[in-house]
Amino acid sequence: MGNIFKFSAKKIFFEIEDSIQTVAFAKTDVPDPDAYLILQQEIPENNEYYFEINSREMSGEGGFKKARLSKNEFQISFSKKLERISKFSGLEIGLPGMTEETHDKLKQALNYIFINSECEFIAG
Repeated sequence: MGNIFKFSAKKIFFEIEDSIQTVAFAKTDVPDPDAYLILQQEIPENNEYYFEINSREMSGEGGFKKARLSKNEFQISFSKKLERISKFSGLEIGLPGMTEETHDKLKQALNYIFINSECEFIAG
């Protein structure tokens, strides 16, 4: 990967409400954090998920090549089109102190997000 946008998530949020799976990561737990990622997917799944990175100006549907969840980080590789728009090749979110239970629930939530998309999702 080339230029990667990185932050550590102090806040992780995931829920299903009104048939929409939402997963969010934020650098801080205050309203309007300066670094965040929101992912949403309708249930049953559409082909592509919605994403928002740091602002509405950096949002859209689809655009990730690969997403990888490990015990201590979440990495995303962007498509060429999203690279051109964002000037980044990907996103890396540190997940310090995540419990095994939270990891398992996050893995399930992210699977809902990416299941029928073009993004390859790998969870370890």
